[in-house]
This record gives sequence, C-alpha cells and structure tokens, in this order.
Amino acid sequence: MSTSQGKMRGELRSNASSTGAPSSNTYTKHTSERSLKPEAMELIRCRHLNIQTTHVKAIELVSFDEAENRLTTKRVIGQDLFHTLWNPTNLLGRLQGHRLQHPDTLVHLITEIGTWLRKYHNSSAGLTPESADGSWLATEFEHKIREIRASNLIPEPKLKKIEKKYNVELQKLTTPDYLPLNNAFQCQIHGDFVLYNVLTDSPTMSP
Repeated sequence: MSTSQGKMRGELRSNASSTGAPSSNTYTKHTSERSLKPEAMELIRCRHLNIQTTHVKAIELVSFDEAENRLTTKRVIGQDLFHTLWNPTNLLGRLQGHRLQHPDTLVHLITEIGTWLRKYHNSSAGLTPESADGSWLATEFEHKIREIRASNLIPEPKLKKIEKKYNVELQKLTTPDYLPLNNAFQCQIHGDFVLYNVLTDSPTMSP
C-alpha cells in the first residue's frame, strides 16, 4: 500500500502521475489526475480491519485533504525492497563483494509479505460487484498491448507471444466456475504490487 516513499530522499519529487513532498516524519502526495480519496479510504479500511502481520502492514494514514486532494502518510525511513535485494545480488554488486544483509530474515519477510497479501485479498472477498467477471481485465490488457506496440517498447515477436499466451488465460475468466475450480475468488487487489512499492524499515528490516 505504498505511496512510493522509497523514492524520496528529502526533496520534492515528481513522476508522471503525482508529486510527493517528504518531511522528517510524513510524506504528502498530490495529483491533479485523479482523486486520492479511494486510496485514503483503503488505508483507513486496512487500519480498521487490522490487516497486518507481525512485520508487514500498509502505510499509516495521517490525514487526507479532499478539497486539496492531498494525502499524507507516515513516512517510512528505509529503502524499497527492490534495492535491498538487487544491490547485493546483481552481477556487478557480487563482483564488488556485496552481500545480502540478514539473508534468513529477508527470506522470512518475503514469505510474510505473501501472507499479508493473502490476508488483504481475503478481506475484500465478496465485496466486489457480481458483474465483475474479469472482462474489464481483458479489455485493459488489450489497451496496454496497443500502447506498448505503438511506443515500440517490446520487440514485436516477444509482444505477440505475450499477447497470445495471456489473451487465452484472460478469456477463461468469463467461464462459469473457472474461479472456484482454480481455488480463486473475486476480490480487491493492490494493483501495483511490485518490489519498488514495498518499503523496508532499516533498523528492523521490516516491510
């Protein structure tokens, strides 16, 4: 549930979708592209339902100014999980003698992140509209493929393989009983769950 605090290093930063301003204890996010209210409400929901494990939890909401569309959360002093793992384990890092700090702890926490994610998914089971049959996902996938193709971001042969493989899988979502037969269910998902958006607390190595 990160607000990309891990990319902040004490100064105002902007990306394609938002602007962030960190202070010593908080991180304030603003955008003119969309309302941040759903994100704020989701942070409140996670707190109300106590969706967390021993070391993993969502970013803590401090305040939300709906008129200004400014979302303020407690700042995590640490780094994103990608760099925690990547710097010591990429080829250049290994040649320079880098080593993972507390590897056993990291492996345990990565497993715990999966436990937290499952708990988060379970918390919204049954809350999604009955009409949410997955067709929107197929439409969004086709839209992304068109954007990638138009911008030449991936070689065409590879893009065609991706398109062929996942189009087949996405079409199955509309098949009756497909989800229960595969031990799956409709729920709300994180939407941007990547290593960059998992922040690790330096003193305790806690996401």
